[in-house]
Amino acid sequence: MMRIAYPVLLASLIVSGCQKHKVADKPVTAVRTVMAEITTASNEVRYSGIVEPDTQVDLTFRVSGYVEFIGQSRDGREIQEGDFVAAGTVLARLRSTEYQTKVRYADAVRADAAASLSALKAQLSEAEAALDQASRDFERATTLYTEKAMTKADFDAVEARRNSAEARRNAAAAQIAAQEARVEGSAAQHREASVTLGDTALVAPFPGFVVSKRIARGSLVGAGAPAFVIADTRIAKVSFGVPDLALRSFKLGDTLTVKAEALPERAFRGRVSSIAPAADPTSRVFAVELAIPNDMQALKVGMVATVVAISAGDPSPLPSVPLAAIVKRPGTEGGHGVYALESRDGGEIVRLQPVALGPVRGNSVTITAGLHPGQRIVAAAGLQLADGERVKQMQ
Repeated sequence: MMRIAYPVLLASLIVSGCQKHKVADKPVTAVRTVMAEITTASNEVRYSGIVEPDTQVDLTFRVSGYVEFIGQSRDGREIQEGDFVAAGTVLARLRSTEYQTKVRYADAVRADAAASLSALKAQLSEAEAALDQASRDFERATTLYTEKAMTKADFDAVEARRNSAEARRNAAAAQIAAQEARVEGSAAQHREASVTLGDTALVAPFPGFVVSKRIARGSLVGAGAPAFVIADTRIAKVSFGVPDLALRSFKLGDTLTVKAEALPERAFRGRVSSIAPAADPTSRVFAVELAIPNDMQALKVGMVATVVAISAGDPSPLPSVPLAAIVKRPGTEGGHGVYALESRDGGEIVRLQPVALGPVRGNSVTITAGLHPGQRIVAAAGLQLADGERVKQMQ
């Protein structure tokens, strides 16, 4: 059942029922009465929330520098807050001269390292060819020396040439490995310089609206300083709090009606996209989030929205009475009552009957307990009646 806050309204209309009149001394008071009517209590519940974008990001430069260029909107002027930008739009660009110089220097270092590597590879090829020849000579010398056809001195000389060629080949291979590492390092520096150069341009990561613009042409920005805030509102979101007793009425994927105060003639349909697993420690309510298709951009960020939900359970018929009939009961904290008519000794008196209040609907209030449908009560309690006072109904 819907619960609507009404303390201010009731406070202005409900009078105290604590008057202590001497009933016997008062003349019979004429009162206007009404009968408690049956109304069907709606199980519609309304929650208030704020329209938020589906995605919102702060865009910052990864490098520092002077702003050289601000992107243009569709009508040719500089991009401003509220403008729509397509994905990939260059929002701003920093002066890139020094970063281009770094790229050229890194490119030159990489080219020099690559040239040195080519020279070392040529040396390695020569060393391998020399080692191959020295190895064949050593094999022949070994055969001759075994057959006693070569002196020990000549054999040792051939073996030394083979070992020297092998050492030169190994040294060339080691130099190539070191140079390859230098080439890779220079390539990494070139890539980093190229990425840094690319970071001088700030690009919209998705289509959306410019929520905030914090730079201007010619301004100096530091790395990480906020430049633009972009919001994607193709899907609008509304988040609202739900008490634990009502949480069972919501499931992921449920479709609910959403209305915006700024667009009273429109009704939107939103899907429950998120339900918090834990209550907020301060408010003790669970956050429920709706996703609403917003291709036409009717819903704007910051609009006040009302979510219309249906609580669990069937609506039940309850009596309702005019707000003016409600009084505060004496000696109770927040207790309320109505003056109900009762027959006594051929006449009528009023009894202050405790009641429990439900939702306020216009000038009437639903009574959830303490009053039966068809009971006749005093329509306006501002007559300063007393419990047990004699009354007569006005014609």
